[in-house]
Amino acid sequence: MSGAGTGSPANSSGDGQPTGGDGHPTADDEHPVWRMLRPVASAVGGDLLPPAARTPGDIPLDFEGETVGVLRLHGLDGAL
Repeated sequence: MSGAGTGSPANSSGDGQPTGGDGHPTADDEHPVWRMLRPVASAVGGDLLPPAARTPGDIPLDFEGETVGVLRLHGLDGAL
């Protein structure tokens, strides 16, 4: 993934996105899309998650043809 930090297999989510102990990307290594959207996710009460955690209803975060994460919004079941 161009422009993203690298993580060892021991701290990677399996999709190339480096993670901390909680499975979320670390601040130093997170993808630029994650850094950009973290305040938005926080403001709307959502979570940024790795692509492998995607479930129906999650919003894929695509960058240069690759899904680099998903945005999960809570409390919107049936809103659309």
